[in-house]
Amino acid sequence: MESERVEDIAGLPRKRMGAGVLFVDERDRVLLVEPRYKDYWELPGGVVEADESPLVAAVREIYEELGLKVRLGSSYP
Repeated sequence: MESERVEDIAGLPRKRMGAGVLFVDERDRVLLVEPRYKDYWELPGGVVEADESPLVAAVREIYEELGLKVRLGSSYP
């Protein structure tokens, strides 16, 4: 198990960044995901690949994790 984790980390880009998205509904409930490879819940998102921006990574990760096609940006009520 430990050697698999080391291999996973070795395959990540050298500059490590993550991108996440905060979704809330009309009652201010927060959407969390329970990854199969972690023991805890977290915001949807993931690793930013070497050739992409955090925004592009967030859109991609939301599609990969939730199957949702989203258009992200700053939008305040």
